[in-house]
Amino acid sequence: MGKATLRSLCGISIFCILPLLRQWALAMSQTHLQTFANGSTQADSTDRLIAELDGTNTLPLWTQMAKLNPHEPNPRTVPHIWKYDEIRPYLLRAGELVTEKQAERRVLMLVNPARGKHGVTHLHPANAADSSAEAPYTTDTVYAGLQLVMPNETAPAHRHVAFAMRFIIEGESGFTAVHGRRVRMQRGDVILTPTWNYHDHGKDGSGPMIWLDGLDLPQFRHFPVHLFSTMLIPGIQRRTLTLQTRQLSSLGRRCKQIWIRPILTGL
Repeated sequence: MGKATLRSLCGISIFCILPLLRQWALAMSQTHLQTFANGSTQADSTDRLIAELDGTNTLPLWTQMAKLNPHEPNPRTVPHIWKYDEIRPYLLRAGELVTEKQAERRVLMLVNPARGKHGVTHLHPANAADSSAEAPYTTDTVYAGLQLVMPNETAPAHRHVAFAMRFIIEGESGFTAVHGRRVRMQRGDVILTPTWNYHDHGKDGSGPMIWLDGLDLPQFRHFPVHLFSTMLIPGIQRRTLTLQTRQLSSLGRRCKQIWIRPILTGL
């Protein structure tokens, strides 16, 4: 076979292959376009699904997983030290200006700085009825405050679902009473008040009585079942309810007043 003939055959072969290559390239490009189109359709479908959920009061968990299950703790409050010597003069001043009947509980709340702005704003009397006000808690799980009872005072009896603890800081001859049964207070005592039991606090003799209140009120942000009621007839708990400490209900009424006197150095 001559060189001219070989060149002719090669030219014919290339001429025949070129259309095939064009068809293959076209088919591949259509495949990629179809794949891209399918991906866009899937994204549009997911977005549409989420948008249509608005009318069902549901949300996809996969978009909220990180928020509901954080990998690290995310407290809202910050460490802080409240100095008793700085707060005490204001508490005593409140004892001169505010009666126990006006205040029901004469307390200066220990407000965490991270929540202080909310507390200061909402504690103004003009905002007292604002149900959306955010309570000025001490930590994310504990409400605390310094309470003052002056000589010969008895704070009105009330009850609440929240658990309450009292750590006595200053004073003698104070008392707390649950259903009329008194427990004496003195410096260094820790007194636990059973939940949903009428209780009051008082002071015999001279000098102020000051203690630290601790309640689990922040827990009720997530479990909105906290209730509170004030005894409407003054003094009735001491006259008529003394025996009811043995008839406590399932809401903690089976617990009697617990009186603990810890051995604390320097107290």
